[in-house]
Amino acid sequence: QDEVEAALVRVLATRTAAEWGAIGRAHRVPIVVVPDAAGILEHPVFRERGSLATLKLDDRSLLVPRTPLALQGSPMADRLESPEAQAAPPSIAQAQTPATRAASIPAAPRHTAFDPASTAKAAQTRAALTPAPADAGPLQGLKVVDFTMGWAGPLAARLLGDLGATVLKIEAARYPDWWRGVNWTPEYIRDKGHENAKTFCGLNRGKQGVSLDLTRDEGQALALELIRGADVVIENQASGVMAKLGLGEDVVRASNPRAVMVSMSAFGTGNAWSDTRAYGSTLEQGAGVPCFTGQPQDPPTMAHLAYGDPIGGLFGCAAALTALFHRARGGSGQYANVSMVEAMLQFTAPSLLAYQRDPSCSLRWGNRHPVFAPHGIFAARGQDQWLAVSVQDDAAFLALARLLEQPQWLNDTTLCTASGRRERCADLERAIAAWAADRDADEAAGHLQQAGIAAAPLLKAQALPDLEHFAQTGFYIDLVREVSGPQRQLGLAIVQQGQRLGNRSPAPLLGEHSQTVLATHASVNAEGFARLLQSGVVSYSPTPSRNLVAPTESTPS
Repeated sequence: QDEVEAALVRVLATRTAAEWGAIGRAHRVPIVVVPDAAGILEHPVFRERGSLATLKLDDRSLLVPRTPLALQGSPMADRLESPEAQAAPPSIAQAQTPATRAASIPAAPRHTAFDPASTAKAAQTRAALTPAPADAGPLQGLKVVDFTMGWAGPLAARLLGDLGATVLKIEAARYPDWWRGVNWTPEYIRDKGHENAKTFCGLNRGKQGVSLDLTRDEGQALALELIRGADVVIENQASGVMAKLGLGEDVVRASNPRAVMVSMSAFGTGNAWSDTRAYGSTLEQGAGVPCFTGQPQDPPTMAHLAYGDPIGGLFGCAAALTALFHRARGGSGQYANVSMVEAMLQFTAPSLLAYQRDPSCSLRWGNRHPVFAPHGIFAARGQDQWLAVSVQDDAAFLALARLLEQPQWLNDTTLCTASGRRERCADLERAIAAWAADRDADEAAGHLQQAGIAAAPLLKAQALPDLEHFAQTGFYIDLVREVSGPQRQLGLAIVQQGQRLGNRSPAPLLGEHSQTVLATHASVNAEGFARLLQSGVVSYSPTPSRNLVAPTESTPS
Protein backbone atom coordinates (compact mmCIF):
# COMPACT_ATOMS: atom_id res chain seq x y z
CA GLN A 1 0.00 0.00 0.00
CA ASP A 2 2.80 2.43 0.83
CA GLU A 3 4.42 1.71 -2.54
CA VAL A 4 1.15 2.25 -4.43
CA GLU A 5 0.40 5.49 -2.57
CA ALA A 6 3.89 6.83 -3.24
CA ALA A 7 3.40 6.19 -6.95
CA LEU A 8 -0.01 7.89 -6.86
CA VAL A 9 1.43 10.93 -5.11
CA ARG A 10 4.09 11.31 -7.80
CA VAL A 11 1.58 11.07 -10.64
CA LEU A 12 -1.16 13.17 -9.03
CA ALA A 13 1.30 16.03 -8.55
CA THR A 14 1.52 16.44 -12.32
CA ARG A 15 -2.02 17.87 -12.70
CA THR A 16 -4.45 20.05 -10.77
CA ALA A 17 -7.29 18.61 -8.72
CA ALA A 18 -9.81 19.99 -11.22
CA GLU A 19 -7.99 18.29 -14.10
CA TRP A 20 -7.92 14.97 -12.27
CA GLY A 21 -11.61 15.30 -11.49
CA ALA A 22 -12.38 15.67 -15.20
CA ILE A 23 -10.20 12.65 -16.02
CA GLY A 24 -11.99 10.62 -13.36
CA ARG A 25 -15.40 11.48 -14.84
CA ALA A 26 -14.23 10.56 -18.32
CA HIS A 27 -12.92 7.16 -17.20
CA ARG A 28 -15.60 6.50 -14.56
CA VAL A 29 -13.05 6.42 -11.75
CA PRO A 30 -14.09 7.89 -8.35
CA ILE A 31 -11.96 11.04 -8.27
CA VAL A 32 -13.28 14.34 -6.87
CA VAL A 33 -11.96 17.73 -5.91
CA VAL A 34 -11.87 18.23 -2.11
CA PRO A 35 -12.99 21.86 -1.70
CA ASP A 36 -12.11 24.04 1.27
CA ALA A 37 -14.50 26.73 2.52
CA ALA A 38 -13.67 29.10 -0.34
CA GLY A 39 -13.96 26.23 -2.81
CA ILE A 40 -17.42 25.34 -1.55
CA LEU A 41 -18.63 28.92 -1.92
CA GLU A 42 -17.31 29.08 -5.52
CA HIS A 43 -18.09 25.47 -6.51
CA PRO A 44 -19.41 25.42 -10.10
CA VAL A 45 -21.94 22.62 -9.56
CA PHE A 46 -23.11 23.98 -6.21
CA ARG A 47 -23.71 27.31 -7.93
CA GLU A 48 -25.52 25.71 -10.88
CA ARG A 49 -27.78 23.59 -8.66
CA GLY A 50 -28.41 26.33 -6.10
CA SER A 51 -26.94 24.14 -3.38
CA LEU A 52 -26.34 27.14 -1.11
CA ALA A 53 -29.08 29.32 0.33
CA THR A 54 -28.70 32.94 1.39
CA LEU A 55 -28.97 33.57 5.12
CA LYS A 56 -29.52 37.10 6.41
CA LEU A 57 -27.58 37.33 9.67
CA ASP A 58 -26.56 40.49 11.51
CA ASP A 59 -27.24 42.65 8.43
CA ARG A 60 -25.00 40.41 6.32
CA SER A 61 -25.94 37.96 3.58
CA LEU A 62 -24.12 34.69 4.13
CA LEU A 63 -24.27 31.40 2.22
CA VAL A 64 -25.23 28.14 3.92
CA PRO A 65 -26.08 24.67 2.57
CA ARG A 66 -29.70 24.42 1.49
CA THR A 67 -31.85 21.42 2.43
CA PRO A 68 -30.79 18.91 -0.26
CA LEU A 69 -34.12 17.31 -1.15
CA ALA A 70 -34.06 18.80 -4.69
CA LEU A 71 -37.80 18.40 -5.29
CA GLN A 72 -39.09 19.78 -8.58
CA GLY A 73 -42.68 20.23 -7.42
CA SER A 74 -42.07 21.56 -3.91
CA PRO A 75 -38.68 23.29 -3.92
CA MET A 76 -36.83 24.32 -0.78
CA ALA A 77 -36.38 27.98 0.16
CA ASP A 78 -33.26 29.64 -1.21
CA ARG A 79 -33.38 32.63 1.16
CA LEU A 80 -33.44 32.21 4.91
CA GLU A 81 -34.07 34.68 7.70
CA SER A 82 -32.50 34.17 11.10
CA PRO A 83 -34.70 34.65 14.20
CA GLU A 84 -34.24 37.80 16.18
CA ALA A 85 -31.42 37.39 18.66
CA GLN A 86 -32.71 36.97 22.18
CA ALA A 87 -31.09 38.66 25.11
CA ALA A 88 -28.53 36.29 26.55
CA PRO A 89 -28.88 35.47 30.26
CA PRO A 90 -26.16 36.87 32.48
CA SER A 91 -23.08 34.68 32.73
CA ILE A 92 -22.08 33.04 35.97
CA ALA A 93 -19.33 35.63 36.32
CA GLN A 94 -21.93 38.41 36.23
CA ALA A 95 -24.47 36.73 38.45
CA GLN A 96 -22.35 35.25 41.21
CA THR A 97 -19.25 35.81 43.21
CA PRO A 98 -16.67 33.00 43.46
CA ALA A 99 -17.97 32.11 46.92
CA THR A 100 -21.63 31.92 45.91
CA ARG A 101 -20.70 29.99 42.75
CA ALA A 102 -18.93 27.33 44.78
CA ALA A 103 -21.78 27.12 47.26
CA SER A 104 -24.43 26.78 44.57
CA ILE A 105 -23.04 23.53 43.14
CA PRO A 106 -24.36 20.36 44.75
CA ALA A 107 -21.59 18.06 45.85
CA ALA A 108 -21.03 15.25 43.39
CA PRO A 109 -20.85 11.73 44.82
CA ARG A 110 -17.17 10.91 45.29
CA HIS A 111 -17.21 7.37 46.58
CA THR A 112 -20.36 5.84 45.10
CA ALA A 113 -19.49 3.27 42.44
CA PHE A 114 -21.28 3.69 39.13
CA ASP A 115 -24.00 1.07 38.81
CA PRO A 116 -23.98 -0.44 35.28
CA ALA A 117 -27.56 -1.61 35.89
CA SER A 118 -28.84 1.93 36.46
CA THR A 119 -30.20 2.10 32.93
CA ALA A 120 -32.08 -1.12 33.48
CA LYS A 121 -33.55 0.18 36.73
CA ALA A 122 -34.67 3.37 35.03
CA ALA A 123 -36.22 1.38 32.19
CA GLN A 124 -38.41 -0.51 34.65
CA THR A 125 -40.20 2.72 35.52
CA ARG A 126 -41.29 3.21 31.91
CA ALA A 127 -43.96 1.41 29.98
CA ALA A 128 -42.40 -1.44 28.04
CA LEU A 129 -41.92 -0.88 24.33
CA THR A 130 -43.24 -3.61 22.06
CA PRO A 131 -42.68 -4.33 18.37
CA ALA A 132 -45.37 -2.67 16.26
CA PRO A 133 -47.77 -4.96 14.37
CA ALA A 134 -46.96 -5.55 10.73
CA ASP A 135 -49.77 -3.22 9.65
CA ALA A 136 -48.94 -0.34 12.01
CA GLY A 137 -46.60 1.71 9.84
CA PRO A 138 -47.87 5.08 8.55
CA LEU A 139 -47.01 4.16 4.93
CA GLN A 140 -49.28 1.11 4.79
CA GLY A 141 -50.82 0.71 1.36
CA LEU A 142 -48.03 2.51 -0.52
CA LYS A 143 -45.83 0.67 -3.02
CA VAL A 144 -42.16 1.38 -3.67
CA VAL A 145 -40.26 0.04 -6.68
CA ASP A 146 -36.62 -0.11 -5.65
CA PHE A 147 -33.86 -0.11 -8.31
CA THR A 148 -31.08 0.70 -5.85
CA MET A 149 -27.81 -1.03 -4.97
CA GLY A 150 -25.15 -0.78 -2.29
CA TRP A 151 -25.81 1.24 0.86
CA ALA A 152 -27.41 4.66 0.36
CA GLY A 153 -30.25 3.78 -2.01
CA PRO A 154 -31.18 0.48 -0.33
CA LEU A 155 -31.22 2.25 3.04
CA ALA A 156 -33.62 4.92 1.74
CA ALA A 157 -35.95 2.24 0.37
CA ARG A 158 -35.65 0.07 3.48
CA LEU A 159 -36.63 2.99 5.71
CA LEU A 160 -39.80 3.40 3.64
CA GLY A 161 -40.44 -0.30 4.20
CA ASP A 162 -39.76 0.07 7.92
CA LEU A 163 -42.50 2.72 7.90
CA GLY A 164 -44.98 0.28 6.37
CA ALA A 165 -44.61 0.59 2.59
CA THR A 166 -44.45 -2.48 0.34
CA VAL A 167 -40.99 -2.41 -1.24
CA LEU A 168 -40.29 -4.38 -4.42
CA LYS A 169 -36.52 -4.74 -4.84
CA ILE A 170 -35.55 -5.22 -8.49
CA GLU A 171 -32.29 -7.04 -9.23
CA ALA A 172 -30.97 -8.75 -12.33
CA ALA A 173 -29.30 -12.15 -12.16
CA ARG A 174 -26.69 -10.73 -14.54
CA TYR A 175 -26.12 -7.74 -12.26
CA PRO A 176 -27.18 -8.38 -8.65
CA ASP A 177 -26.89 -5.78 -5.91
CA TRP A 178 -23.13 -5.40 -5.55
CA TRP A 179 -23.40 -5.71 -1.77
CA ARG A 180 -24.19 -9.36 -2.38
CA GLY A 181 -20.59 -9.64 -3.56
CA VAL A 182 -18.17 -8.49 -6.25
CA ASN A 183 -15.97 -11.55 -6.80
CA TRP A 184 -18.39 -13.73 -8.77
CA THR A 185 -16.47 -16.98 -9.03
CA PRO A 186 -18.29 -20.27 -9.63
CA GLU A 187 -17.37 -21.33 -6.08
CA TYR A 188 -18.91 -18.18 -4.62
CA ILE A 189 -22.17 -18.83 -6.45
CA ARG A 190 -22.14 -22.54 -5.64
CA ASP A 191 -21.66 -21.84 -1.93
CA LYS A 192 -24.38 -19.14 -2.02
CA GLY A 193 -21.98 -16.46 -0.86
CA HIS A 194 -24.38 -13.89 -2.29
CA GLU A 195 -26.97 -14.97 0.28
CA ASN A 196 -24.56 -14.72 3.21
CA ALA A 197 -23.57 -11.08 2.71
CA LYS A 198 -24.46 -9.48 6.05
CA THR A 199 -24.44 -5.92 4.75
CA PHE A 200 -26.97 -6.82 2.07
CA CYS A 201 -29.18 -8.53 4.64
CA GLY A 202 -29.19 -5.46 6.89
CA LEU A 203 -29.99 -2.95 4.15
CA ASN A 204 -32.74 -4.94 2.46
CA ARG A 205 -34.78 -6.18 5.39
CA GLY A 206 -38.52 -6.31 4.72
CA LYS A 207 -38.32 -6.11 0.92
CA GLN A 208 -39.80 -8.43 -1.69
CA GLY A 209 -37.15 -9.61 -4.13
CA VAL A 210 -37.83 -9.61 -7.88
CA SER A 211 -35.32 -10.77 -10.49
CA LEU A 212 -35.66 -9.02 -13.87
CA ASP A 213 -33.14 -8.67 -16.67
CA LEU A 214 -33.67 -5.01 -17.52
CA THR A 215 -31.50 -5.25 -20.64
CA ARG A 216 -34.26 -7.33 -22.25
CA ASP A 217 -37.46 -5.87 -23.68
CA GLU A 218 -39.57 -8.26 -21.57
CA GLY A 219 -37.77 -7.21 -18.40
CA GLN A 220 -38.23 -3.51 -19.14
CA ALA A 221 -41.92 -4.02 -19.93
CA LEU A 222 -42.50 -5.83 -16.64
CA ALA A 223 -40.60 -3.15 -14.71
CA LEU A 224 -42.80 -0.49 -16.29
CA GLU A 225 -45.88 -2.45 -15.32
CA LEU A 226 -44.71 -2.41 -11.70
CA ILE A 227 -43.97 1.31 -11.96
CA ARG A 228 -47.48 2.06 -13.22
CA GLY A 229 -48.90 1.03 -9.87
CA ALA A 230 -46.11 2.52 -7.72
CA ASP A 231 -46.20 5.44 -5.34
CA VAL A 232 -42.40 5.78 -5.20
CA VAL A 233 -39.70 4.78 -7.67
CA ILE A 234 -36.19 5.07 -6.27
CA GLU A 235 -32.80 4.50 -7.92
CA ASN A 236 -29.13 5.26 -7.29
CA GLN A 237 -27.62 3.93 -10.50
CA ALA A 238 -24.80 5.75 -12.26
CA SER A 239 -25.89 8.73 -14.34
CA GLY A 240 -27.68 7.69 -17.53
CA VAL A 241 -28.13 4.01 -16.61
CA MET A 242 -31.89 4.19 -16.02
CA ALA A 243 -32.41 6.04 -19.30
CA LYS A 244 -30.40 3.40 -21.17
CA LEU A 245 -32.67 0.77 -19.64
CA GLY A 246 -35.74 2.62 -20.90
CA LEU A 247 -36.70 3.64 -17.36
CA GLY A 248 -35.55 7.26 -17.19
CA GLU A 249 -37.44 10.08 -15.51
CA ASP A 250 -39.43 11.00 -18.60
CA VAL A 251 -40.62 7.43 -19.10
CA VAL A 252 -41.52 6.98 -15.43
CA ARG A 253 -43.41 10.28 -15.30
CA ALA A 254 -45.29 9.49 -18.51
CA SER A 255 -46.19 6.00 -17.27
CA ASN A 256 -47.28 7.13 -13.82
CA PRO A 257 -47.75 10.89 -13.21
CA ARG A 258 -48.69 10.16 -9.58
CA ALA A 259 -45.38 8.52 -8.83
CA VAL A 260 -42.63 10.14 -6.82
CA MET A 261 -39.29 9.33 -8.48
CA VAL A 262 -36.16 9.73 -6.39
CA SER A 263 -32.78 9.65 -8.13
CA MET A 264 -29.73 9.56 -5.86
CA SER A 265 -26.34 10.33 -7.37
CA ALA A 266 -23.12 12.03 -6.32
CA PHE A 267 -23.70 15.51 -7.76
CA GLY A 268 -27.26 15.03 -9.00
CA THR A 269 -28.38 14.63 -12.60
CA GLY A 270 -28.33 17.15 -15.43
CA ASN A 271 -25.03 18.97 -14.76
CA ALA A 272 -21.42 18.82 -15.91
CA TRP A 273 -20.36 16.64 -12.98
CA SER A 274 -23.27 14.18 -13.13
CA ASP A 275 -21.01 11.45 -14.51
CA THR A 276 -18.91 11.44 -11.35
CA ARG A 277 -18.54 7.90 -10.02
CA ALA A 278 -18.69 8.01 -6.23
CA TYR A 279 -18.95 5.91 -3.11
CA GLY A 280 -19.63 6.91 0.50
CA SER A 281 -16.11 8.18 1.15
CA THR A 282 -16.02 10.02 -2.19
CA LEU A 283 -19.14 11.91 -1.14
CA GLU A 284 -17.43 12.99 2.07
CA GLN A 285 -14.48 14.26 0.04
CA GLY A 286 -16.58 15.97 -2.63
CA ALA A 287 -18.42 17.96 0.05
CA GLY A 288 -15.13 19.20 1.51
CA VAL A 289 -15.76 17.64 4.93
CA PRO A 290 -12.12 16.43 5.30
CA CYS A 291 -11.01 20.09 5.24
CA PHE A 292 -12.87 20.67 8.52
CA THR A 293 -11.86 17.55 10.48
CA GLY A 294 -8.57 16.53 12.06
CA GLN A 295 -5.86 18.70 13.54
CA PRO A 296 -5.04 22.15 12.10
CA GLN A 297 -1.52 21.08 11.08
CA ASP A 298 -2.67 17.99 9.18
CA PRO A 299 -3.78 17.65 5.55
CA PRO A 300 -7.51 17.02 4.95
CA THR A 301 -8.56 14.14 7.21
CA MET A 302 -11.22 11.57 6.32
CA ALA A 303 -13.40 9.71 8.78
CA HIS A 304 -13.20 6.53 6.62
CA LEU A 305 -16.67 5.36 7.66
CA ALA A 306 -18.36 6.21 4.34
CA TYR A 307 -20.75 8.62 6.07
CA GLY A 308 -21.98 9.76 2.67
CA ASP A 309 -23.92 6.54 2.20
CA PRO A 310 -26.13 6.52 5.32
CA ILE A 311 -26.54 10.31 5.29
CA GLY A 312 -27.48 10.18 1.62
CA GLY A 313 -29.91 7.36 2.38
CA LEU A 314 -31.62 9.41 5.09
CA PHE A 315 -32.05 12.39 2.77
CA GLY A 316 -33.25 10.12 -0.05
CA CYS A 317 -35.95 8.80 2.26
CA ALA A 318 -36.77 12.35 3.42
CA ALA A 319 -37.15 13.47 -0.20
CA ALA A 320 -39.62 10.66 -0.88
CA LEU A 321 -41.61 11.38 2.29
CA THR A 322 -41.75 15.12 1.58
CA ALA A 323 -42.95 14.49 -1.97
CA LEU A 324 -45.59 12.04 -0.72
CA PHE A 325 -46.78 14.64 1.79
CA HIS A 326 -46.95 17.21 -1.02
CA ARG A 327 -49.04 14.78 -3.08
CA ALA A 328 -51.34 14.04 -0.14
CA ARG A 329 -51.94 17.78 0.26
CA GLY A 330 -53.34 17.98 -3.28
CA GLY A 331 -50.16 18.02 -5.33
CA SER A 332 -49.02 15.56 -7.97
CA GLY A 333 -46.11 13.18 -8.26
CA GLN A 334 -42.72 14.72 -8.89
CA TYR A 335 -39.01 14.10 -9.45
CA ALA A 336 -36.44 14.39 -6.67
CA ASN A 337 -32.96 14.98 -8.10
CA VAL A 338 -30.97 14.25 -4.93
CA SER A 339 -27.24 15.01 -4.75
CA MET A 340 -25.65 12.92 -2.03
CA VAL A 341 -22.67 15.29 -1.94
CA GLU A 342 -25.15 18.03 -0.97
CA ALA A 343 -26.39 15.77 1.82
CA MET A 344 -22.84 15.67 3.23
CA LEU A 345 -22.49 19.40 2.63
CA GLN A 346 -24.83 19.98 5.59
CA PHE A 347 -21.94 19.17 7.94
CA THR A 348 -19.95 22.15 6.68
CA ALA A 349 -22.52 24.82 7.64
CA PRO A 350 -20.87 26.00 10.91
CA SER A 351 -17.45 26.19 9.24
CA LEU A 352 -18.81 28.06 6.23
CA LEU A 353 -20.46 30.63 8.49
CA ALA A 354 -17.28 31.03 10.55
CA TYR A 355 -15.16 31.42 7.41
CA GLN A 356 -17.41 34.08 5.91
CA ARG A 357 -17.26 36.07 9.13
CA ASP A 358 -13.49 35.67 9.52
CA PRO A 359 -11.52 33.97 6.71
CA SER A 360 -8.44 33.80 8.94
CA CYS A 361 -10.07 31.75 11.72
CA SER A 362 -9.24 28.11 12.35
CA LEU A 363 -11.83 25.70 10.95
CA ARG A 364 -10.26 22.48 12.23
CA TRP A 365 -10.63 21.56 15.87
CA GLY A 366 -9.65 17.90 16.18
CA ASN A 367 -11.63 16.55 19.15
CA ARG A 368 -12.31 20.03 20.45
CA HIS A 369 -15.46 22.05 19.76
CA PRO A 370 -15.70 25.60 18.34
CA VAL A 371 -18.09 26.65 21.14
CA PHE A 372 -18.08 24.20 24.07
CA ALA A 373 -15.01 23.84 26.28
CA PRO A 374 -13.59 21.62 27.56
CA HIS A 375 -14.71 19.04 25.01
CA GLY A 376 -12.87 15.92 23.92
CA ILE A 377 -12.03 12.25 24.26
CA PHE A 378 -9.76 11.07 27.05
CA ALA A 379 -8.00 7.79 27.80
CA ALA A 380 -9.53 5.91 30.73
CA ARG A 381 -8.02 3.09 32.78
CA GLY A 382 -7.30 -0.06 30.79
CA GLN A 383 -6.21 -0.87 27.28
CA ASP A 384 -7.91 1.19 24.56
CA GLN A 385 -10.65 2.51 26.86
CA TRP A 386 -11.94 6.02 26.23
CA LEU A 387 -14.19 8.64 27.78
CA ALA A 388 -16.04 11.41 25.94
CA VAL A 389 -16.68 14.65 27.87
CA SER A 390 -18.55 17.76 26.71
CA VAL A 391 -18.99 20.77 28.99
CA GLN A 392 -21.77 22.73 27.34
CA ASP A 393 -22.57 25.51 29.78
CA ASP A 394 -21.20 27.40 32.76
CA ALA A 395 -23.04 25.33 35.34
CA ALA A 396 -21.57 22.12 33.94
CA PHE A 397 -18.09 23.59 34.14
CA LEU A 398 -18.53 24.53 37.77
CA ALA A 399 -19.77 21.01 38.47
CA LEU A 400 -16.66 19.68 36.72
CA ALA A 401 -14.43 21.84 38.90
CA ARG A 402 -16.01 20.39 42.04
CA LEU A 403 -15.90 16.80 40.78
CA LEU A 404 -12.23 17.04 39.75
CA GLU A 405 -11.36 18.86 43.00
CA GLN A 406 -10.04 21.95 41.25
CA PRO A 407 -11.12 24.81 43.57
CA GLN A 408 -8.87 27.29 41.79
CA TRP A 409 -11.13 27.03 38.72
CA LEU A 410 -14.05 28.32 40.80
CA ASN A 411 -12.15 31.48 41.65
CA ASP A 412 -10.71 32.13 38.20
CA THR A 413 -12.84 34.72 36.43
CA THR A 414 -11.27 33.92 33.07
CA LEU A 415 -12.93 30.48 33.21
CA CYS A 416 -16.41 31.83 33.80
CA THR A 417 -17.24 31.93 30.08
CA ALA A 418 -16.92 29.48 27.24
CA SER A 419 -14.60 31.81 25.34
CA GLY A 420 -12.28 32.02 28.35
CA ARG A 421 -12.30 28.25 28.73
CA ARG A 422 -11.46 27.81 25.05
CA GLU A 423 -8.36 29.92 25.61
CA ARG A 424 -7.31 27.65 28.47
CA CYS A 425 -8.56 24.36 27.06
CA ALA A 426 -5.12 22.70 27.05
CA ASP A 427 -4.80 23.15 30.84
CA LEU A 428 -8.35 21.94 31.43
CA GLU A 429 -7.84 18.90 29.21
CA ARG A 430 -4.70 17.88 31.11
CA ALA A 431 -6.64 17.86 34.37
CA ILE A 432 -9.47 15.78 32.87
CA ALA A 433 -6.96 13.36 31.33
CA ALA A 434 -5.21 12.84 34.67
CA TRP A 435 -8.55 12.23 36.42
CA ALA A 436 -9.86 9.84 33.73
CA ALA A 437 -6.66 7.79 33.58
CA ASP A 438 -7.32 6.36 37.06
CA ARG A 439 -10.92 5.34 36.40
CA ASP A 440 -12.88 2.88 34.32
CA ALA A 441 -14.66 4.62 31.47
CA ASP A 442 -18.12 3.49 32.71
CA GLU A 443 -17.37 4.63 36.25
CA ALA A 444 -16.02 8.00 35.12
CA ALA A 445 -18.99 8.61 32.81
CA GLY A 446 -21.37 7.76 35.64
CA HIS A 447 -19.80 10.30 38.01
CA LEU A 448 -19.83 13.00 35.33
CA GLN A 449 -23.45 12.30 34.43
CA GLN A 450 -24.53 12.41 38.06
CA ALA A 451 -22.85 15.82 38.34
CA GLY A 452 -24.79 17.13 35.33
CA ILE A 453 -22.00 16.90 32.75
CA ALA A 454 -22.49 15.31 29.34
CA ALA A 455 -20.23 12.26 29.20
CA ALA A 456 -20.19 8.68 27.94
CA PRO A 457 -17.82 5.76 27.54
CA LEU A 458 -16.86 5.06 23.94
CA LEU A 459 -18.36 1.75 22.90
CA LYS A 460 -16.74 -0.66 20.50
CA ALA A 461 -18.87 -1.66 17.52
CA GLN A 462 -18.85 -5.28 18.63
CA ALA A 463 -20.69 -4.28 21.81
CA LEU A 464 -23.74 -2.96 19.95
CA PRO A 465 -25.53 -6.31 19.47
CA ASP A 466 -25.62 -6.95 23.22
CA LEU A 467 -26.41 -3.58 24.80
CA GLU A 468 -28.98 -4.03 27.57
CA HIS A 469 -30.55 -0.66 26.89
CA PHE A 470 -31.24 -1.56 23.25
CA ALA A 471 -32.78 -4.87 24.27
CA GLN A 472 -35.06 -3.22 26.83
CA THR A 473 -36.28 -0.58 24.40
CA GLY A 474 -37.06 -3.10 21.67
CA PHE A 475 -34.43 -1.71 19.33
CA TYR A 476 -33.11 -5.05 18.14
CA ILE A 477 -34.77 -6.97 15.34
CA ASP A 478 -34.01 -10.70 15.51
CA LEU A 479 -34.61 -12.60 12.29
CA VAL A 480 -34.02 -16.06 10.90
CA ARG A 481 -33.19 -16.04 7.19
CA GLU A 482 -32.90 -18.99 4.85
CA VAL A 483 -29.28 -19.80 3.98
CA SER A 484 -27.72 -17.17 6.26
CA GLY A 485 -29.54 -18.24 9.45
CA PRO A 486 -30.24 -16.20 12.62
CA GLN A 487 -29.49 -12.48 12.54
CA ARG A 488 -29.69 -9.65 15.04
CA GLN A 489 -30.16 -6.31 13.33
CA LEU A 490 -30.41 -2.77 14.62
CA GLY A 491 -33.96 -1.53 14.29
CA LEU A 492 -35.67 1.75 13.54
CA ALA A 493 -35.21 4.67 15.92
CA ILE A 494 -38.90 5.59 15.72
CA VAL A 495 -41.52 4.72 18.33
CA GLN A 496 -45.20 5.27 17.56
CA GLN A 497 -47.68 5.12 20.44
CA GLY A 498 -45.36 2.98 22.52
CA GLN A 499 -44.57 0.57 19.69
CA ARG A 500 -41.25 0.26 17.90
CA LEU A 501 -41.69 0.54 14.15
CA GLY A 502 -39.62 -1.51 11.70
CA ASN A 503 -40.23 -4.33 9.26
CA ARG A 504 -39.32 -7.69 10.73
CA SER A 505 -39.09 -9.94 7.68
CA PRO A 506 -35.62 -10.91 6.40
CA ALA A 507 -33.98 -9.65 3.24
CA PRO A 508 -35.07 -11.57 0.15
CA LEU A 509 -33.09 -14.26 -1.57
CA LEU A 510 -32.27 -13.35 -5.15
CA GLY A 511 -35.59 -13.26 -7.01
CA GLU A 512 -37.34 -14.95 -4.09
CA HIS A 513 -40.73 -13.26 -4.57
CA SER A 514 -40.63 -12.89 -8.35
CA GLN A 515 -43.59 -15.12 -9.15
CA THR A 516 -45.86 -13.71 -6.44
CA VAL A 517 -45.00 -10.09 -7.21
CA LEU A 518 -45.37 -10.44 -10.97
CA ALA A 519 -48.65 -12.26 -10.55
CA THR A 520 -50.03 -9.69 -8.10
CA HIS A 521 -48.70 -6.48 -9.63
CA ALA A 522 -48.17 -7.34 -13.32
CA SER A 523 -50.83 -10.02 -14.02
CA VAL A 524 -48.27 -12.68 -15.02
CA ASN A 525 -49.86 -16.15 -14.87
CA ALA A 526 -48.07 -19.42 -14.16
CA GLU A 527 -47.44 -20.22 -17.82
CA GLY A 528 -46.10 -16.75 -18.48
CA PHE A 529 -43.80 -16.97 -15.49
CA ALA A 530 -42.46 -20.34 -16.66
CA ARG A 531 -41.55 -18.75 -20.00
CA LEU A 532 -39.77 -15.89 -18.20
CA LEU A 533 -37.72 -18.42 -16.24
CA GLN A 534 -36.87 -20.44 -19.34
CA SER A 535 -35.76 -17.36 -21.29
CA GLY A 536 -33.67 -16.03 -18.41
CA VAL A 537 -35.62 -12.80 -17.95
CA VAL A 538 -36.23 -14.06 -14.40
CA SER A 539 -33.65 -16.16 -12.56
CA TYR A 540 -33.10 -17.39 -9.03
CA SER A 541 -29.33 -17.78 -9.37
CA PRO A 542 -26.69 -15.17 -10.25
CA THR A 543 -25.31 -15.29 -13.77
CA PRO A 544 -23.06 -12.21 -13.64
CA SER A 545 -21.23 -11.07 -16.73
CA ARG A 546 -18.43 -9.47 -14.69
CA ASN A 547 -15.64 -10.89 -12.50
CA LEU A 548 -16.66 -14.41 -13.49
CA VAL A 549 -13.84 -16.94 -13.70
CA ALA A 550 -14.41 -19.53 -16.42
CA PRO A 551 -14.60 -23.11 -15.07
CA THR A 552 -11.45 -25.20 -15.41
CA GLU A 553 -10.50 -28.70 -14.41
CA SER A 554 -9.59 -27.40 -10.95
CA THR A 555 -12.58 -25.05 -10.76
CA PRO A 556 -15.82 -27.04 -10.53
CA SER A 557 -18.80 -25.40 -12.19
